[in-house]
Amino acid sequence: MGLRPYYIDDLPKLKEFRLHKEQHSLTLMPVDSLALCNNDPSRHAIVLEEDGEIVTFFVLHEKEGVAPYSTASDAILLRAFATNAIHQGKGFGKNALQSLPAYINEYFPNINIIYLTVYLFNERARMLYQKIGFTDTGAREIRSGGELMVMKWSIS
Repeated sequence: MGLRPYYIDDLPKLKEFRLHKEQHSLTLMPVDSLALCNNDPSRHAIVLEEDGEIVTFFVLHEKEGVAPYSTASDAILLRAFATNAIHQGKGFGKNALQSLPAYINEYFPNINIIYLTVYLFNERARMLYQKIGFTDTGAREIRSGGELMVMKWSIS
């Protein structure tokens, strides 16, 4: 089916969403991200559905979400990107990212730049983001889990 906005009917499926144990420190679980989305209209939950299953989940965060990385009005932050553990390694994360420009063009036509942060030690994720078109901005953040790289992708 492809990328689409999260619907409340997706909640039971997202409660079954799992990550590998070592990934729990890298991102929020979808149900935790949804709690933040429910209280913030600038956060938009997105799912990649395949054969009736939600295989990938992430949030696009406008305004104050992207503010630490850009003051541009045409920028948005990609956060909480995760593929269900049982579907990892099958290309669903890559498919979701490759579909992102078309999705943004449809739902956020004024957006031309996507930002994200990724832990430096998370080489697998960094390589995927670079393969898709994200580039290292050179900016770094320190969090309790380690050093984060700030990346951006110009999709215009």
